[in-house]
Amino acid sequence: MPHFTLQMTPAGPIVDAFVGVSAARQAALQAAGQQVPMPVRIRALVDTGASATCIDPSVPVALGLTPTGNTSMTTPSTGTTPHSRVSYPKDEPRP
Repeated sequence: MPHFTLQMTPAGPIVDAFVGVSAARQAALQAAGQQVPMPVRIRALVDTGASATCIDPSVPVALGLTPTGNTSMTTPSTGTTPHSRVSYPKDEPRP
């Protein structure tokens, strides 16, 4: 199992990461003769208690991803009132 070690920052466990399209989507884009978008660099908060991954809305736009629906999420700042956010598939092979 992969693992990493990082220093705790005043903002918490923050790591630089790159988000890109899935291998299946990359293969589909290449097979269709389309350009594969470059991964997007982000600053990520490692939250071992999270049940989902949330990213800035600009990231899927930069990767050319299409939302597949909506999902409800709650955070400490939303309290018990869920907020609706767009969702994306884990693996989107369509070019």
